[in-house]
Amino acid sequence: MQDLYRKSTRKYRSLLELQDKALSVKEKKRRDRAIKRNNRLEKEKTSLEVEATSPTNSDIARKQILTRSARKTLALGKR
Repeated sequence: MQDLYRKSTRKYRSLLELQDKALSVKEKKRRDRAIKRNNRLEKEKTSLEVEATSPTNSDIARKQILTRSARKTLALGKR
């Protein structure tokens, strides 16, 4: 049972222990499913944020083209 409540619910550990003593098995399963669902949604949210901030392939290609053209103009200016 302790495996379900790792780092993400550490601050609620005492509350969960109290609930373990008072809730029925069915209520505990329902609570555990809700905790897992919330954790999964948080992980998906953070992964979407990371994907939104990372550059796409087209952005990288565009930057490479710009740096190539800048190098060519600098090379022409030095001659």
